[in-house]
Amino acid sequence: MNKQQRNCPYCHEQADHYAEPITGDFNDIGCGLINADGDWYMSSWDFDVMKVADEPAVSCPVCGRNLRSDGE
Repeated sequence: MNKQQRNCPYCHEQADHYAEPITGDFNDIGCGLINADGDWYMSSWDFDVMKVADEPAVSCPVCGRNLRSDGE
């Protein structure tokens, strides 16, 4: 990992399996990554409804870090 990838808040767990939202915030509308069972998934939310992708994300959409559980 390079320095940008080590310090990327969008693909490192910040609290309760969530990374920093890529857009929006947790109290409104947004999207970001969620960690579940060791893999990262793209998720989006609209107030009280959250949708999570079926397949794990391969890389961070912001810094490009490999997000596969064996790729750190």
